[in-house]
Amino acid sequence: MTRQLEGSADVDALVKRLEEESLTRFVTFSVDRHYNDKDWQPLPVNRVHWQWAGGSGMPSIKFTGIPFMFVGSKRLVCHQGKDLAVAQKRKYFEEKARKMLEDQSFGSQKSRRPSTKKVGCPAAISISKTAAFPKFKVVDSAERSKKAASKMLRMALERDPVVWETHYVVLLTNEHAGHAGGRNGKMSQQITPDT
Repeated sequence: MTRQLEGSADVDALVKRLEEESLTRFVTFSVDRHYNDKDWQPLPVNRVHWQWAGGSGMPSIKFTGIPFMFVGSKRLVCHQGKDLAVAQKRKYFEEKARKMLEDQSFGSQKSRRPSTKKVGCPAAISISKTAAFPKFKVVDSAERSKKAASKMLRMALERDPVVWETHYVVLLTNEHAGHAGGRNGKMSQQITPDT
């Protein structure tokens, strides 16, 4: 389910509400370098988009007539999702076993691996931060008018700073699986998209 929000406080409130409803936590899986950049400015070399089909777990953005640029993205996953430190844990236990062999100390130490709380839960939140330019809005979705408006936007960016608005587009995959939480492991309330 895709939703558009106006500020980072709205995004934080949404994530907090989802965590409270599902009785779980969401942890950061990945963040683009410009997502948290307060000094980001649109440049003429940045690609101008009018819509976005989504893909790779990122939210889709419908045509509204307002051009936008991507600032960055962030992906949050359920804390009981896929174990991301498997290689690190394997390396640690191999090193521990090697040291035990070198020290010849097989005494009372048991070489057992602790179980993990990770159960592969697929619940995730994908957030795209965009810069929208409402002054360059087009009425129709004709390719010709979009190209002309994109060209005007790029020329304006070369001359002066342009007024732009920050928007957050959020894609929720809110089906928790493999662990208890919320009502029967699912979110207790469906989120309706803004109109």
